[in-house]
Amino acid sequence: MKYKEGINVLNPVKFENTVIVDFTVPNNIEKFFKDQRFYVEYDSNINNIPDSILVIPLLSNILPVAWFSGVNVIVDEVDEKFYNIIPNIQAGFKNLYPKVKMESKLIAKKIIKNEMKESGRSAQLFSGGIDSLATYIRRIGEKPNLFTIWGADVNLYDKDSWEKVKNYNIKIANKLEAQVFFIKSNFTLILNTRSLGEEYGHLINGFHWWAGVQHGFGLVGLCSPLTYVKEITTFYIPASDTAEFNIPWGSHPLIDNEIKWANTEVVHESYDLSRQGKIHLISRFIKENKDDLQIRVCWQADHNGGNCSKCEKCCRTIVGLLVENIDPNFHGFKVTGDFFSNVKNNILKDFWAYDTIPYWKDIQKKIPLNIRMVDGRHRDFLFWLKNYNFDKHIKPSFHTKIIKSIGRILSVFSKKFIKKIINLKILMYLLSSDFLINTFNFL
Repeated sequence: MKYKEGINVLNPVKFENTVIVDFTVPNNIEKFFKDQRFYVEYDSNINNIPDSILVIPLLSNILPVAWFSGVNVIVDEVDEKFYNIIPNIQAGFKNLYPKVKMESKLIAKKIIKNEMKESGRSAQLFSGGIDSLATYIRRIGEKPNLFTIWGADVNLYDKDSWEKVKNYNIKIANKLEAQVFFIKSNFTLILNTRSLGEEYGHLINGFHWWAGVQHGFGLVGLCSPLTYVKEITTFYIPASDTAEFNIPWGSHPLIDNEIKWANTEVVHESYDLSRQGKIHLISRFIKENKDDLQIRVCWQADHNGGNCSKCEKCCRTIVGLLVENIDPNFHGFKVTGDFFSNVKNNILKDFWAYDTIPYWKDIQKKIPLNIRMVDGRHRDFLFWLKNYNFDKHIKPSFHTKIIKSIGRILSVFSKKFIKKIINLKILMYLLSSDFLINTFNFL
Protein backbone atom coordinates (compact mmCIF):
# COMPACT_ATOMS: atom_id res chain seq x y z
CA MET A 1 0.00 0.00 0.00
CA LYS A 2 1.34 3.44 -0.91
CA TYR A 3 -0.24 6.86 -0.57
CA LYS A 4 0.78 10.02 -2.34
CA GLU A 5 0.59 12.14 0.82
CA GLY A 6 2.33 11.56 4.13
CA ILE A 7 5.24 9.46 5.33
CA ASN A 8 5.02 5.99 3.78
CA VAL A 9 6.54 3.21 5.88
CA LEU A 10 7.54 0.13 3.86
CA ASN A 11 7.41 -3.41 5.20
CA PRO A 12 10.23 -4.39 7.59
CA VAL A 13 13.06 -6.60 6.35
CA LYS A 14 14.50 -9.07 8.90
CA PHE A 15 18.01 -10.54 9.10
CA GLU A 16 18.16 -12.80 12.18
CA ASN A 17 18.82 -10.09 14.81
CA THR A 18 18.40 -6.96 12.66
CA VAL A 19 15.37 -5.22 11.23
CA ILE A 20 15.56 -2.64 8.44
CA VAL A 21 12.63 -0.39 7.58
CA ASP A 22 12.70 2.00 4.63
CA PHE A 23 10.32 4.93 4.41
CA THR A 24 9.60 7.85 2.10
CA VAL A 25 8.70 11.39 3.10
CA PRO A 26 6.91 14.26 1.31
CA ASN A 27 9.09 16.97 -0.21
CA ASN A 28 7.89 19.61 2.25
CA ILE A 29 9.40 17.78 5.26
CA GLU A 30 12.44 16.19 3.61
CA LYS A 31 14.63 18.71 5.41
CA PHE A 32 13.78 17.02 8.74
CA PHE A 33 15.40 13.73 7.69
CA LYS A 34 19.01 12.79 7.03
CA ASP A 35 18.24 9.23 6.03
CA GLN A 36 15.16 7.27 4.97
CA ARG A 37 16.51 3.88 5.96
CA PHE A 38 16.10 2.93 9.61
CA TYR A 39 17.66 -0.07 11.30
CA VAL A 40 17.80 -1.59 14.76
CA GLU A 41 19.98 -4.51 15.81
CA TYR A 42 19.36 -6.76 18.81
CA ASP A 43 21.44 -9.45 20.49
CA SER A 44 18.49 -11.86 20.13
CA ASN A 45 16.91 -13.48 17.08
CA ILE A 46 13.84 -11.56 15.90
CA ASN A 47 12.88 -13.67 12.87
CA ASN A 48 9.60 -14.77 14.46
CA ILE A 49 8.47 -11.28 15.48
CA PRO A 50 5.42 -10.06 13.50
CA ASP A 51 5.86 -7.04 11.23
CA SER A 52 3.17 -5.23 13.21
CA ILE A 53 5.60 -5.16 16.17
CA LEU A 54 8.76 -4.59 14.13
CA VAL A 55 7.50 -1.26 12.75
CA ILE A 56 7.04 0.20 16.26
CA PRO A 57 10.73 1.20 16.74
CA LEU A 58 10.60 3.37 13.62
CA LEU A 59 7.09 4.71 14.25
CA SER A 60 7.92 5.85 17.78
CA ASN A 61 10.71 8.03 16.38
CA ILE A 62 9.04 9.50 13.30
CA LEU A 63 5.44 9.93 14.47
CA PRO A 64 6.24 13.06 16.54
CA VAL A 65 7.90 14.63 13.47
CA ALA A 66 4.72 13.90 11.50
CA TRP A 67 2.50 15.33 14.26
CA PHE A 68 4.48 18.55 14.49
CA SER A 69 4.57 18.83 10.69
CA GLY A 70 0.90 18.03 10.15
CA VAL A 71 1.41 15.00 7.88
CA ASN A 72 0.02 11.48 8.18
CA VAL A 73 2.09 8.32 8.57
CA ILE A 74 0.98 5.36 6.44
CA VAL A 75 1.93 1.79 7.35
CA ASP A 76 0.80 -1.59 6.04
CA GLU A 77 0.19 -3.14 9.45
CA VAL A 78 0.64 -2.24 13.11
CA ASP A 79 -0.05 -3.70 16.55
CA GLU A 80 -3.59 -3.01 17.80
CA LYS A 81 -2.71 -1.70 21.26
CA PHE A 82 0.00 0.54 19.87
CA TYR A 83 -2.40 1.91 17.27
CA ASN A 84 -5.06 2.60 19.90
CA ILE A 85 -2.76 4.56 22.20
CA ILE A 86 -1.65 7.04 19.52
CA PRO A 87 -4.35 9.65 20.40
CA ASN A 88 -3.27 9.42 24.06
CA ILE A 89 0.38 10.04 23.16
CA GLN A 90 -0.64 12.99 21.03
CA ALA A 91 -2.71 14.36 23.92
CA GLY A 92 0.31 14.02 26.21
CA PHE A 93 2.51 16.05 23.88
CA LYS A 94 -0.32 18.53 23.39
CA ASN A 95 -0.53 19.00 27.15
CA LEU A 96 3.22 19.67 27.34
CA TYR A 97 3.34 21.83 24.21
CA PRO A 98 -0.10 23.46 23.73
CA LYS A 99 0.92 25.41 20.61
CA VAL A 100 1.37 22.22 18.56
CA LYS A 101 -1.79 21.15 16.69
CA MET A 102 -1.18 17.37 16.72
CA GLU A 103 -3.89 16.71 14.14
CA SER A 104 -2.21 14.20 11.80
CA LYS A 105 -2.89 10.48 12.00
CA LEU A 106 -1.36 7.03 11.81
CA ILE A 107 -3.07 5.21 8.92
CA ALA A 108 -2.79 1.40 8.86
CA LYS A 109 -4.18 -1.06 6.32
CA LYS A 110 -4.16 -3.83 8.92
CA ILE A 111 -4.44 -3.56 12.70
CA ILE A 112 -3.13 -6.76 14.27
CA LYS A 113 -3.98 -8.05 17.74
CA ASN A 114 -0.73 -9.50 19.14
CA GLU A 115 -0.62 -11.55 22.31
CA MET A 116 2.16 -13.30 24.16
CA LYS A 117 2.46 -15.36 27.30
CA GLU A 118 1.65 -13.47 30.53
CA SER A 119 5.02 -14.11 32.11
CA GLY A 120 5.07 -11.35 34.72
CA ARG A 121 8.62 -10.50 33.64
CA SER A 122 9.81 -6.91 33.60
CA ALA A 123 12.59 -4.91 31.98
CA GLN A 124 13.90 -1.35 32.04
CA LEU A 125 16.00 1.10 30.12
CA PHE A 126 19.44 1.09 31.71
CA SER A 127 22.32 3.53 31.25
CA GLY A 128 24.12 2.93 34.54
CA GLY A 129 23.21 6.42 35.77
CA ILE A 130 21.29 7.69 38.79
CA ASP A 131 17.81 7.33 37.29
CA SER A 132 18.27 3.79 36.00
CA LEU A 133 20.08 2.52 39.12
CA ALA A 134 17.34 3.92 41.35
CA THR A 135 14.69 2.22 39.21
CA TYR A 136 16.46 -1.13 39.46
CA ILE A 137 16.93 -0.86 43.23
CA ARG A 138 13.24 -0.04 43.71
CA ARG A 139 12.25 -3.01 41.53
CA ILE A 140 15.04 -5.34 42.62
CA GLY A 141 12.57 -8.01 43.76
CA GLU A 142 11.44 -8.38 40.15
CA LYS A 143 15.01 -8.59 38.83
CA PRO A 144 14.09 -6.63 35.68
CA ASN A 145 16.12 -7.25 32.53
CA LEU A 146 18.33 -4.30 31.61
CA PHE A 147 18.17 -2.82 28.09
CA THR A 148 21.04 -0.55 27.02
CA ILE A 149 20.92 1.30 23.70
CA TRP A 150 23.86 2.19 21.47
CA GLY A 151 23.06 5.27 19.41
CA ALA A 152 21.64 7.43 22.19
CA ASP A 153 24.21 9.10 24.47
CA VAL A 154 27.06 7.26 22.70
CA ASN A 155 26.99 7.74 18.93
CA LEU A 156 27.46 4.86 16.51
CA TYR A 157 30.86 6.08 15.34
CA ASP A 158 32.36 6.00 18.82
CA LYS A 159 33.14 2.30 19.17
CA ASP A 160 35.70 2.77 21.93
CA SER A 161 33.23 4.59 24.16
CA TRP A 162 30.55 2.01 23.43
CA GLU A 163 32.83 -0.88 24.40
CA LYS A 164 33.53 0.86 27.68
CA VAL A 165 29.82 1.47 28.33
CA LYS A 166 28.99 -2.11 27.37
CA ASN A 167 31.62 -3.61 29.65
CA TYR A 168 30.63 -1.17 32.39
CA ASN A 169 27.00 -2.27 32.25
CA ILE A 170 27.87 -5.98 32.04
CA LYS A 171 29.83 -5.61 35.28
CA ILE A 172 26.95 -3.77 36.96
CA ALA A 173 24.47 -6.37 35.73
CA ASN A 174 26.64 -9.19 37.10
CA LYS A 175 26.89 -7.41 40.44
CA LEU A 176 23.12 -6.91 40.54
CA GLU A 177 22.54 -10.48 39.32
CA ALA A 178 20.56 -9.14 36.38
CA GLN A 179 20.53 -9.87 32.65
CA VAL A 180 21.59 -7.08 30.31
CA PHE A 181 20.70 -6.84 26.61
CA PHE A 182 22.08 -4.42 24.05
CA ILE A 183 20.31 -2.63 21.21
CA LYS A 184 22.00 -0.74 18.37
CA SER A 185 20.15 1.69 16.13
CA ASN A 186 20.54 4.70 13.85
CA PHE A 187 17.34 6.19 15.31
CA THR A 188 19.00 9.51 16.16
CA LEU A 189 20.86 9.72 12.85
CA ILE A 190 17.80 9.50 10.59
CA LEU A 191 16.51 12.84 11.89
CA ASN A 192 17.88 16.29 11.15
CA THR A 193 17.45 17.63 14.67
CA ARG A 194 19.02 20.95 13.72
CA SER A 195 16.25 21.62 11.17
CA LEU A 196 13.62 20.37 13.61
CA GLY A 197 14.97 22.75 16.23
CA GLU A 198 14.97 25.69 13.85
CA GLU A 199 11.39 24.95 12.82
CA TYR A 200 9.81 23.91 16.11
CA GLY A 201 12.20 24.97 18.87
CA HIS A 202 9.97 27.90 19.80
CA LEU A 203 7.06 25.47 20.33
CA ILE A 204 9.00 23.23 22.73
CA ASN A 205 10.41 25.95 24.98
CA GLY A 206 13.76 26.08 23.19
CA PHE A 207 14.63 22.47 24.00
CA HIS A 208 16.69 20.34 21.65
CA TRP A 209 14.42 17.90 19.75
CA TRP A 210 16.05 14.94 21.49
CA ALA A 211 15.43 16.26 24.99
CA GLY A 212 12.08 17.90 24.40
CA VAL A 213 10.44 15.28 22.18
CA GLN A 214 12.30 12.17 21.05
CA HIS A 215 14.08 10.50 23.92
CA GLY A 216 11.12 9.03 25.81
CA PHE A 217 8.81 7.62 23.15
CA GLY A 218 11.74 6.96 20.81
CA LEU A 219 13.85 4.95 23.24
CA VAL A 220 10.94 2.92 24.56
CA GLY A 221 9.74 2.05 21.06
CA LEU A 222 13.14 0.61 20.14
CA CYS A 223 12.67 -2.00 22.85
CA SER A 224 9.33 -3.39 21.65
CA PRO A 225 10.63 -6.35 19.57
CA LEU A 226 12.98 -7.42 22.38
CA THR A 227 10.18 -7.30 24.95
CA TYR A 228 8.15 -9.52 22.61
CA VAL A 229 11.01 -12.04 22.34
CA LYS A 230 11.61 -12.07 26.10
CA GLU A 231 7.89 -12.02 26.98
CA ILE A 232 8.22 -8.81 29.00
CA THR A 233 4.87 -7.57 30.29
CA THR A 234 6.08 -4.49 32.23
CA PHE A 235 8.68 -2.12 30.87
CA TYR A 236 10.08 0.65 33.06
CA ILE A 237 11.49 3.93 31.80
CA PRO A 238 13.34 5.72 34.61
CA ALA A 239 12.00 9.21 35.33
CA SER A 240 14.32 12.19 34.92
CA ASP A 241 12.38 14.59 37.13
CA THR A 242 9.44 14.91 39.49
CA ALA A 243 6.20 16.87 39.23
CA GLU A 244 7.80 19.50 41.46
CA PHE A 245 10.17 20.60 38.69
CA ASN A 246 7.28 21.15 36.27
CA ILE A 247 9.47 21.23 33.16
CA PRO A 248 8.02 19.85 29.88
CA TRP A 249 10.28 16.99 28.81
CA GLY A 250 10.26 14.32 26.12
CA SER A 251 10.01 11.59 28.74
CA HIS A 252 6.98 12.34 30.92
CA PRO A 253 4.22 10.32 32.68
CA LEU A 254 1.64 11.88 30.35
CA ILE A 255 3.41 10.15 27.46
CA ASP A 256 5.30 7.14 28.81
CA ASN A 257 2.48 5.69 30.92
CA GLU A 258 0.24 5.58 27.84
CA ILE A 259 2.58 3.45 25.72
CA LYS A 260 1.50 -0.15 25.08
CA TRP A 261 1.94 -2.93 22.55
CA ALA A 262 0.87 -6.60 22.60
CA ASN A 263 0.83 -7.55 26.33
CA THR A 264 3.46 -4.99 27.34
CA GLU A 265 2.71 -1.85 29.33
CA VAL A 266 5.20 0.96 29.97
CA VAL A 267 5.65 2.57 33.40
CA HIS A 268 7.33 5.93 34.03
CA GLU A 269 9.17 4.86 37.17
CA SER A 270 10.34 6.89 40.23
CA TYR A 271 8.57 10.10 39.26
CA ASP A 272 8.01 10.59 43.00
CA LEU A 273 11.74 10.76 43.75
CA SER A 274 13.90 13.82 43.16
CA ARG A 275 17.41 13.27 41.85
CA GLN A 276 18.86 13.66 45.33
CA GLY A 277 16.18 11.29 46.61
CA LYS A 278 17.44 8.72 44.09
CA ILE A 279 21.03 9.32 45.18
CA HIS A 280 19.90 8.72 48.77
CA LEU A 281 18.31 5.41 47.70
CA ILE A 282 21.47 4.32 45.86
CA SER A 283 23.68 5.42 48.77
CA ARG A 284 21.62 3.38 51.21
CA PHE A 285 21.96 0.36 48.90
CA ILE A 286 25.74 0.88 48.79
CA LYS A 287 26.00 1.14 52.57
CA GLU A 288 23.73 -1.81 53.31
CA ASN A 289 25.49 -4.07 50.83
CA LYS A 290 29.00 -2.68 51.33
CA ASP A 291 29.01 -2.36 47.59
CA ASP A 292 31.43 -0.61 45.21
CA LEU A 293 28.60 -0.02 42.71
CA GLN A 294 29.83 2.09 39.80
CA ILE A 295 27.77 5.03 38.53
CA ARG A 296 27.94 6.50 35.00
CA VAL A 297 26.24 9.86 34.50
CA CYS A 298 28.45 11.73 32.02
CA TRP A 299 27.06 12.07 28.48
CA GLN A 300 30.12 13.78 27.00
CA ALA A 301 31.36 11.55 24.19
CA ASP A 302 35.01 12.56 24.48
CA HIS A 303 35.45 10.87 27.85
CA ASN A 304 35.33 7.30 26.53
CA GLY A 305 31.97 6.41 28.00
CA GLY A 306 32.96 7.16 31.58
CA ASN A 307 32.70 10.18 33.87
CA CYS A 308 34.78 13.31 33.30
CA SER A 309 34.19 14.47 36.91
CA LYS A 310 34.27 18.08 35.67
CA CYS A 311 31.03 18.82 33.82
CA GLU A 312 27.99 20.16 35.65
CA LYS A 313 26.22 16.81 35.75
CA CYS A 314 29.27 14.97 37.10
CA CYS A 315 29.93 17.67 39.69
CA ARG A 316 26.31 17.73 40.81
CA THR A 317 26.33 13.95 41.23
CA ILE A 318 29.62 14.02 43.16
CA VAL A 319 28.28 16.65 45.58
CA GLY A 320 25.05 14.68 45.94
CA LEU A 321 27.01 11.56 46.91
CA LEU A 322 29.13 13.51 49.39
CA VAL A 323 25.99 14.81 51.09
CA GLU A 324 25.01 11.15 51.59
CA ASN A 325 28.48 10.38 53.03
CA ILE A 326 29.49 8.30 50.01
CA ASP A 327 33.01 8.71 48.62
CA PRO A 328 32.58 9.28 44.85
CA ASN A 329 36.13 8.09 44.20
CA PHE A 330 34.98 4.51 44.80
CA HIS A 331 31.97 4.80 42.52
CA GLY A 332 33.17 5.97 39.12
CA PHE A 333 34.40 9.53 39.80
CA LYS A 334 37.70 11.28 40.53
CA VAL A 335 37.59 14.15 43.02
CA THR A 336 40.76 16.24 42.68
CA GLY A 337 42.15 18.84 45.05
CA ASP A 338 40.69 21.78 43.14
CA PHE A 339 37.24 20.20 42.74
CA PHE A 340 35.38 22.33 45.30
CA SER A 341 36.90 25.63 44.16
CA ASN A 342 36.00 24.79 40.55
CA VAL A 343 32.38 23.98 41.45
CA LYS A 344 32.06 27.13 43.52
CA ASN A 345 33.57 29.22 40.72
CA ASN A 346 31.19 27.78 38.12
CA ILE A 347 28.17 28.49 40.31
CA LEU A 348 29.28 32.03 41.23
CA LYS A 349 30.07 33.00 37.65
CA ASP A 350 26.85 31.40 36.39
CA PHE A 351 28.69 29.28 33.85
CA TRP A 352 26.31 26.38 34.36
CA ALA A 353 22.85 26.55 32.81
CA TYR A 354 20.29 28.21 35.05
CA ASP A 355 17.80 25.41 34.43
CA THR A 356 19.95 23.06 36.57
CA ILE A 357 19.32 25.23 39.64
CA PRO A 358 16.36 23.14 40.89
CA TYR A 359 18.73 20.16 41.17
CA TRP A 360 21.26 22.17 43.20
CA LYS A 361 18.51 23.50 45.46
CA ASP A 362 17.37 19.91 45.96
CA ILE A 363 20.89 19.03 47.15
CA GLN A 364 20.87 22.11 49.41
CA LYS A 365 17.80 20.85 51.24
CA LYS A 366 19.53 17.54 52.04
CA ILE A 367 22.72 19.06 53.48
CA PRO A 368 22.64 18.38 57.26
CA LEU A 369 21.82 21.36 59.45
CA ASN A 370 24.68 20.32 61.71
CA ILE A 371 27.44 20.49 59.12
CA ARG A 372 30.01 19.72 61.82
CA MET A 373 28.95 16.10 61.44
CA VAL A 374 30.11 16.11 57.82
CA ASP A 375 33.58 14.93 56.78
CA GLY A 376 36.04 17.82 57.23
CA ARG A 377 37.47 17.54 53.71
CA HIS A 378 34.38 19.12 52.19
CA ARG A 379 32.70 20.67 55.24
CA ASP A 380 33.55 24.26 54.29
CA PHE A 381 32.19 23.83 50.76
CA LEU A 382 28.94 22.29 51.97
CA PHE A 383 28.53 25.06 54.54
CA TRP A 384 28.87 27.60 51.71
CA LEU A 385 26.49 25.65 49.45
CA LYS A 386 23.92 25.23 52.23
CA ASN A 387 23.68 29.00 52.63
CA TYR A 388 24.06 30.07 49.01
CA ASN A 389 21.16 31.96 47.43
CA PHE A 390 20.41 30.36 44.05
CA ASP A 391 17.33 32.49 43.48
CA LYS A 392 19.41 35.27 41.97
CA HIS A 393 20.21 32.91 39.09
CA ILE A 394 16.59 32.18 38.16
CA LYS A 395 16.78 34.34 35.03
CA PRO A 396 19.52 33.58 32.47
CA SER A 397 22.62 35.66 33.04
CA PHE A 398 24.56 37.38 30.29
CA HIS A 399 27.10 34.54 30.36
CA THR A 400 24.39 31.90 30.05
CA LYS A 401 22.75 33.65 27.09
CA ILE A 402 26.08 33.97 25.28
CA ILE A 403 27.01 30.34 25.98
CA LYS A 404 23.64 29.13 24.69
CA SER A 405 23.94 31.29 21.57
CA ILE A 406 27.41 29.97 20.81
CA GLY A 407 26.16 26.44 21.52
CA ARG A 408 23.37 26.78 18.97
CA ILE A 409 25.71 28.19 16.33
CA LEU A 410 28.34 25.51 16.80
CA SER A 411 26.06 22.55 17.51
CA VAL A 412 26.31 21.33 13.92
CA PHE A 413 30.00 20.59 14.39
CA SER A 414 31.71 17.93 16.41
CA LYS A 415 33.10 19.24 19.70
CA LYS A 416 36.37 17.45 19.04
CA PHE A 417 36.60 19.00 15.58
CA ILE A 418 35.93 22.47 17.00
CA LYS A 419 38.67 22.07 19.59
CA LYS A 420 41.13 21.13 16.87
CA ILE A 421 40.36 23.94 14.43
CA ILE A 422 40.00 26.83 16.86
CA ASN A 423 43.15 28.63 17.89
CA LEU A 424 42.76 28.51 21.64
CA LYS A 425 45.44 31.10 22.26
CA ILE A 426 43.49 33.73 20.35
CA LEU A 427 40.24 32.85 22.10
CA MET A 428 41.94 32.82 25.49
CA TYR A 429 43.00 36.36 24.75
CA LEU A 430 39.44 37.39 23.81
CA LEU A 431 37.63 35.45 26.52
CA SER A 432 38.50 34.14 29.97
CA SER A 433 39.66 30.52 29.89
CA ASP A 434 36.87 29.49 32.27
CA PHE A 435 34.28 31.04 30.00
CA LEU A 436 35.68 29.23 26.98
CA ILE A 437 35.87 25.88 28.72
CA ASN A 438 32.28 26.15 29.95
CA THR A 439 31.12 27.14 26.47
CA PHE A 440 32.52 23.86 25.15
CA ASN A 441 31.05 21.94 28.06
CA PHE A 442 27.65 23.34 27.22
CA LEU A 443 27.76 22.02 23.63
